Amino acid sequence: GQGALPCPACDKRPPLQAINWRKAGGFARQFIMITDIHPHEALPQASLLATLQKLTGGEWRYFYC
Repeated sequence: GQGALPCPACDKRPPLQAINWRKAGGFARQFIMITDIHPHEALPQASLLATLQKLTGGEWRYFYC
């Protein structure tokens, strides 16, 4: 489907997964929020992301909020 966020310059509405969020935001069906860490201070290890993928059957990525 089409995204809900129009481009302010051209008013196009690309699919949300096509937007380059640059790890400064994102969207998810499921997510894990880790608090009390400043953005960009820590990165999830590849082993955590691989384990989550095995458990859920979907690719996991990260972003900062």
